[in-house]
Amino acid sequence: LSTYVGIEYFHPDLIISIGTAGGVEANGAELGEIYASKKIYFFDRRLSLKGYREYGLGGYKSLDLSTIDKKIGLQSGIVCSGDSFDDNQTDYNMFIKEHCSAVDMEAAGVAWVSMLTKTPMVAIKGITNFVKGTDIHEQYQSNLPMVTLELSKKLEELLKYFSLK
Repeated sequence: LSTYVGIEYFHPDLIISIGTAGGVEANGAELGEIYASKKIYFFDRRLSLKGYREYGLGGYKSLDLSTIDKKIGLQSGIVCSGDSFDDNQTDYNMFIKEHCSAVDMEAAGVAWVSMLTKTPMVAIKGITNFVKGTDIHEQYQSNLPMVTLELSKKLEELLKYFSLK
């Protein structure tokens, strides 16, 4: 709802969903990497009705940053969003199947509203921890300061790039 209200009030040219995420190590994610989404999925909206699986997943395309992502040190990847962070094999299998690099809680919801309003959107996600492992909380706590600082630097670089256009 907040994204919709913001779009209706401010009429932005671009929505950026920025924040931390868990990384899927099996898909190549590394701690501290900053990802720019190329596509965004919901990972926990499971609809078994014929023809509704794709609707549940979302699969929202992001603003294409391929011409600038390497210049400012962003990795291109797929972001998966949901409301659960338990060790669920069904969710993990979806991360692998859809090649998710980063897992968060809000990018898909923001992407859905952005799609409905025809407002370009990209998610910028920093990897604080892996989604599988025994020390996930410790990884998150120890990497959070470094990743949030790096996210702020990447956002500043991205905004500078757009201001020159």
